[in-house]
Amino acid sequence: LEECEGMEIELCTYESSSRLIEKIFKDSRKGACKWLESFMKIKKVTQLEILCSGCACRCLETLLFALSTSSDIQIIDQLSDLIVDCWSELVVNQNASHFIRSFTRHLIGLPKLDLSNSKTTALVRNPDLKHSSNLDEMSSILPSEWLHDEKALRKQFNQFNSTVGLKTIFTKIINLALDYNLMKDCINREAVSLLMQELIEYDWFARTSKTTEMILKCLGDSEGSVLLQWQGKQSSRVWEVLVKRTSEDARQSLYSSVLNGKLLELSLHSFANFVVGAFISSAKSEELIIDVFDELVNNLDQICEGEKWSVLKGLIKASSRYPEYQAALLKNLRSQFGSAQKSTRNAFLPNILTLNNAEMSEDETGKVKFNVENGTLHGSLMLQNLITLKHNKTLLFSFLSLSDETILQMTYNPKGSRVIQAFLQSKHIDDTNKLQLANLLIVS
Repeated sequence: LEECEGMEIELCTYESSSRLIEKIFKDSRKGACKWLESFMKIKKVTQLEILCSGCACRCLETLLFALSTSSDIQIIDQLSDLIVDCWSELVVNQNASHFIRSFTRHLIGLPKLDLSNSKTTALVRNPDLKHSSNLDEMSSILPSEWLHDEKALRKQFNQFNSTVGLKTIFTKIINLALDYNLMKDCINREAVSLLMQELIEYDWFARTSKTTEMILKCLGDSEGSVLLQWQGKQSSRVWEVLVKRTSEDARQSLYSSVLNGKLLELSLHSFANFVVGAFISSAKSEELIIDVFDELVNNLDQICEGEKWSVLKGLIKASSRYPEYQAALLKNLRSQFGSAQKSTRNAFLPNILTLNNAEMSEDETGKVKFNVENGTLHGSLMLQNLITLKHNKTLLFSFLSLSDETILQMTYNPKGSRVIQAFLQSKHIDDTNKLQLANLLIVS
């Protein structure tokens, strides 16, 4: 530290020296305080340059996590003032916005983002990268701790919520990040989108209700503005998280004010369809689900032709909450997956799993065989949701029509095995049928 006296900031600006500083002082509270105190003493224009640069910003970000949120609150408070004062300049810059995200994580008590994991740097829309858990639907920035222990994460936020000083700083940042009028013009920038996605999740755990406020405020904007954001490559990702994490009343207001009559068009859009899927999956009220079904269920042919499977998965999940609306959905699904006739019911499962690429045949006993390797992730996820429905007669018939050989092939296939697992766990599958499957698996 003595050898670096007076040169702290300059050393951060060079790649080799900044890496060395990170390595030496990443776990040193004393060293972190020294560097960040020096940073806070320089001119604001230089501070902005540092936070918007690559190696210097990364170096300060690493040192930030060595600070104590209880003992070093003065430095943390000064950093928050800088972030708030220079918000418009910082939030649109890739390096600076990442610093803000890390600053917020440190406030809460979460570890630094692991940049070696692509799931921490972008919204993951490839479900291959997801795990089967209650947090699957976050499908967002997803640091590892979000994936497997929601209870522990809630405990962490409960501790954070009880710390008045840190919660006050957090609220200042959330108020800016989720201010619709402030953010709407830059929401389609990648740096801004990633920051907003992450802070929406934090807001949901912290229960500050800013997410709902943001949606209600957008209702006063022009209808076209919100629709354009749903269709933006980056802004749609923000909305995908927003519609999941807001209140049901806000979802209903959003539908009534903006989305009514527009869902089919949005469902067929390359980016907006993900938001529609999230919106439908999250819908809980019967009134909203009826509105959505009235617009979309009779248009499944267009949705399937456009391969907008996220919308289809949303409809299936929403129907699980109200069994009385499942019959109409399933009737249309059977038509789209070659199972409309009673004589073709046995093709329902193979055609969904493979998205109509099953290559079916019959064995010597008349049981159905198909190429399990043609199974798709979207098909597997749809089947897992369909198995949870109360109205599952066609799916059950199709499952029981499969040959033993095909069922065993499914158990060794990543996509097929999830379907088998869902079958055994479903409360709407009779125990006799589960036992029949279990015996086959045990004997084999």
